[in-house]
Amino acid sequence: MHKKALYNLLRLNWRDDPSLYVDPWQVEDYRMLPVETLFERLAERGIHLNKESLMMYVDQVSDPEDLVDCFADLIADPADLDAVYLLIFELWRKLAPDRYTLSLFCDEIDYRIEMYDCGLTEAQAAIEEIFGMLADMLDQNSESSASPQEVFRAVCERCATDIESFFYDFVSDLIEQGNADVALEFVDRLFPYVEQTHWLAFLKLRLAAIEESEDIERLTALLFESFSEDWDLDFSFEVLDFVIQTEQMGYFLPLIKHLFLLAEVEQDFRDLLFELRDFVEEGGLEKELDYLSQMIERRSDLEVDAALERDDPDLHAVIELIFHIAS
Repeated sequence: MHKKALYNLLRLNWRDDPSLYVDPWQVEDYRMLPVETLFERLAERGIHLNKESLMMYVDQVSDPEDLVDCFADLIADPADLDAVYLLIFELWRKLAPDRYTLSLFCDEIDYRIEMYDCGLTEAQAAIEEIFGMLADMLDQNSESSASPQEVFRAVCERCATDIESFFYDFVSDLIEQGNADVALEFVDRLFPYVEQTHWLAFLKLRLAAIEESEDIERLTALLFESFSEDWDLDFSFEVLDFVIQTEQMGYFLPLIKHLFLLAEVEQDFRDLLFELRDFVEEGGLEKELDYLSQMIERRSDLEVDAALERDDPDLHAVIELIFHIAS
């Protein structure tokens, strides 16, 4: 993670937990400071610049990071140099908007995501705009010698936020708000560039279900072609809910077995037991239904947040039961 992203992440963590020990300069919102104050802060740290002299430096370097390197010999303390970096970064953003570097673009992504997480009314339009800009940038690189996938990775490395996870959550919000057309446009534009394509494939599947498309079974089959141990707990739960809702129960047993192996706490395990019990009840498997009902009752006194041990005998018994049902 690059330096500006690290400080963005520190500020976000401090905002969520103000008890964290930080120096004030590490978490200050520099966007709120006027240009004059930024120059004054630099002068306090031994860097004497004004707009004209700053722009002379800007014309000779490629980005704020290179500009800060020009003063590295003047500042011995790495922490002081970091403080200078944050001030220069913001001055560059304010005074050289035509020199829009990758780190500035990524900082803007983090800023707009923070707006969105804070529930600001203008944030959705801001996010749509910045993701549109990201898609444009990736499309342009696909027509040049640079790999757009490498550019996307570079963007992710320079952001404090997990871009792929946020993008999935944002598009999910669009779907739930009824903005299916906008959601599909974003999925189609970014699908070629993301690394975790199964998340976006699932979003396409959800959109197909909303439109009552005849392609649902085909798209579900395509999604399960990528089925692997990389499917994490949250994603697998969402897919499980989907296959139940769309009555594609042929995928139920392999998916719930995978989920049982991923379960980390008692609540996860219990939720899955209820899902499996409903499945065997629907299938008329009375013996298996009684067995699972007794297991649920036996575990009812356990703390829901207790860790699920890998050697839990009930976990092994359930896995064997799934193999038995599937055979």
